[in-house]
Amino acid sequence: MFSWFLSFFASKKSSEIYHFGRFITYKKTAKQDQFYQASKKAFLEQRYVQGYEYYFKFLHFYDEHGQDQGNITCTREVDSLHFKIIQGSAVIHGVITQRHLKATVNLAHTLKDNIAVMRRLLEKNYMYTYSSFYLQDETLKSKIYFDNVSLSPQKKYFFH
Repeated sequence: MFSWFLSFFASKKSSEIYHFGRFITYKKTAKQDQFYQASKKAFLEQRYVQGYEYYFKFLHFYDEHGQDQGNITCTREVDSLHFKIIQGSAVIHGVITQRHLKATVNLAHTLKDNIAVMRRLLEKNYMYTYSSFYLQDETLKSKIYFDNVSLSPQKKYFFH
């Protein structure tokens, strides 16, 4: 019945260590602060893809030796930006265009439907504005969808 819950306790060994999460603003460099200000300016000028690029540079975590820890990767295309953010055990994949930001993350693997869990997720979906839960194949996922016109770096900051 709770087989989907066991996936939370499955041990996965990883040689990579990523520092990202609630201490994201701790010890930001002057250069990173410049990226944040550049992101705000790009958003005001409606250059959203460029604004997100600056914002991701602001979020990057650097260790005490100035080495980038690789918690965020971006690939710029002509009119879009594809990104991957690693936050703890979550890997968030997304794409940004001039108009929208779309991102998804896998939450849990399910082996069969659980009525109580599905009901709870349906209730949560009703409460959320920018995100929702959904089931794809046997994977429970969450997605976010933003309209860039109504978003700013200050608002984005509280969603990461």
